[in-house]
Amino acid sequence: MIQRTLLNLTTLRAAWDDQEEEFSWDFAANGLSAGAVLPFGRCLWRITVDEDAREFSLVEFIVEIDKSACLHHLEVRYLTAFKNARRVFTPYLRPKENQVIADQIFRSPFLYAQSETDATGLIPDLSRWPEDIKTYLDFRRDSGDGRVLLAHGVGHWKTTGHVFFKKMKTRSVAPAGTKLKAAHFLFAGKEKDGELFGRVLSFMWKRYARKDDLSPQALPLDEYDKRAARRIFAPDLFRRFRFQGKDVAAMITQTLTAGRKPDVMGQKGLDAYLRGQKQAVRALRFIQKYVFTNPVGNEILTRVLHLGLMKIAPMTMFQCWFNQARTALGSALHARRIGNMQMFDDAARIIELALAAPVDEGCVPSVCVFPDMKARWIRGTRAFELIDRFHLPDAAVTGFHLLEWHRKIGSDSRIVAMCETLARFFIARQDAGGAFPAWARPAGGNWIADDDLAQSASTAAPAMMLAALCRVSANDEYFQAASRAVEFIEKQVMPADRWFDYELFYSCAGRPTGNDGPDPFTGCYPMNTLSMYWAARACLDLYFAKRQKRRLDLARRIVSRLSSFQQVCDHPRVSMDTYGGFAVMNADAEFNDARQGLFVPLYTDMYEATGEAEYFQRAVAALRACYATMITEENREAAPGNMIRFRASDRGAVLENYGHTGRDEPSSGYLSPDWGCGTSLYASGLTLAKYGQVYIDVERKYAFGIDRCAARFVEVKNKTAFIEVDDPLSRSLEIVVRGEGGLKIMVNGISAKFSRKRNRYVSRSNH
Repeated sequence: MIQRTLLNLTTLRAAWDDQEEEFSWDFAANGLSAGAVLPFGRCLWRITVDEDAREFSLVEFIVEIDKSACLHHLEVRYLTAFKNARRVFTPYLRPKENQVIADQIFRSPFLYAQSETDATGLIPDLSRWPEDIKTYLDFRRDSGDGRVLLAHGVGHWKTTGHVFFKKMKTRSVAPAGTKLKAAHFLFAGKEKDGELFGRVLSFMWKRYARKDDLSPQALPLDEYDKRAARRIFAPDLFRRFRFQGKDVAAMITQTLTAGRKPDVMGQKGLDAYLRGQKQAVRALRFIQKYVFTNPVGNEILTRVLHLGLMKIAPMTMFQCWFNQARTALGSALHARRIGNMQMFDDAARIIELALAAPVDEGCVPSVCVFPDMKARWIRGTRAFELIDRFHLPDAAVTGFHLLEWHRKIGSDSRIVAMCETLARFFIARQDAGGAFPAWARPAGGNWIADDDLAQSASTAAPAMMLAALCRVSANDEYFQAASRAVEFIEKQVMPADRWFDYELFYSCAGRPTGNDGPDPFTGCYPMNTLSMYWAARACLDLYFAKRQKRRLDLARRIVSRLSSFQQVCDHPRVSMDTYGGFAVMNADAEFNDARQGLFVPLYTDMYEATGEAEYFQRAVAALRACYATMITEENREAAPGNMIRFRASDRGAVLENYGHTGRDEPSSGYLSPDWGCGTSLYASGLTLAKYGQVYIDVERKYAFGIDRCAARFVEVKNKTAFIEVDDPLSRSLEIVVRGEGGLKIMVNGISAKFSRKRNRYVSRSNH
């Protein structure tokens, strides 16, 4: 039994009325059940048999209230048998006394503690979410004697700060006869190279993921893509102009979802904006910390933003969040798919702007401002602030997406030359341990690197671009530099999960533990998903370059960390279908963040490398989640909470995320064409171009429905592959087939027609 080996049930803790106390359990003879007598009733604890979860023990606990009471909290708690855990994991931080890991942010939630060789933990059962009371997890790396304390509780909490959750007392009286039920799984086993950690995530995916449910996708991807493209190429955002004698184009980085389109600053207004940046950033952080997190304050802020009175800056960005090269790629793929040559040409003009950027001693800048259609460049960014130094991850992300354009749209020697120049710049900045600094600036013929994040997970972004460059260049220097960088990640970042990058420190979370150290209670460090994605992408491209298994193994371990931020079910207390989307970090409360579009091709490529269907399933779920936050009438059923301020002028806009405040409410009204529409177009464009609407892997005997359809591989017989596809729209679907050429494809008993135009099959899915 788990509780008698690595994890032991300890005293029950309850807080009610004006009292708080711990209670002992009375175990049955077989050790499979126990009870605790409470002043207001009792709690029953029992292990039940679950044939679908043999590696995991299902535990139910039931609170029966015999005497009316204000039940504030009740916690079922466990202690590890081992002391001084070598590694721990929690899905969220709780850095102050009386804070908890609230069920508001349950995505793929579990608690994990590891000794040198063994690991154990707890998974709340997401199919048994109590209806009448909130739930939470708690975790103490050191319970007082070196053992780890893990707890699953029912009780009351509220948001605090940006964004955490603290226990609160209730004034509501639970009457006699009240029965509260919750459940969790316990697990334990040997741990080697994160295998058990990965099995826990796979267990949750297999148990909770809706693999044949097409929600939250309400429209075909082509239709979503058209609406997104129509919005971001609209006149209030899209600009064509001349720069250095070339026809270029760009989209304004940020606007508002407002009743009237905001005015755009001229030269004088932009100069004033740039001069007052520091004060503006300080004001923004004050708003995020004290206004945004307050329900009344956030409502006032939202109403002000929706008036459209603020002027927006005439600038476009090539940085980690807002990257026009990425948006151009997604737009071009969509335009090519539907035959819109004007849009394709406009996307190409954006790439021309990126290639026209001044290369400053090897590095490319992040920001182009164009007041009155006169363009100039600013070196870098620090989250929302524009600064006169290069942010190496910005340049790396731009280079990475330019290389994707080179490989997927049309070869361009200028792109390769620019990226090779950038690669040499990165390599010259790499330290002996393999790390790249986050920021650097030229000074008197030399380069000065900032101490801030000089040796951090930000290293993964340059590694990602260098690894991508290996796919188009035979220069082994790039491979070696990227390899040293991912080795730095493996040795210095992964052991304690120190996934530090600019967003964690300079965005709205702002050093969530107050310093660079761990949460004092859980012992976990703040960690951000962007750097995980960069690192996994770098490892995977290094694997594709030379097929070194250790690179794929490392990619698998990093993707496991990333998968812990994917939403494996539809949250029952959030007014939108959250299934498949991704969160940001372990210290911010968003659902369905725009970054999920970046992760889609990572997961499909993980499937290509490993043959494990779960990766492709996760990719499809994330792809469908990309458009769940689009403002369009068809999304009302799947995302009613996101549509409460719908206006026709916003149709097609994709909001950055949902529930950022830690409450069930949409974003306040900021909109970026790159961070929402752009990332969704990117994910959809790459996926449809490579895999079509249905993907059949004959060699591995898998079939995947991608575009609002479900597919199942039946068999291969007499040189014919038999596939079943369920498409509610009864469309003619594009089917891509991998492996065993010359096979006949039968879909629902009908022969698929080979399409020479796109080198793929077309079949009507239903008959």
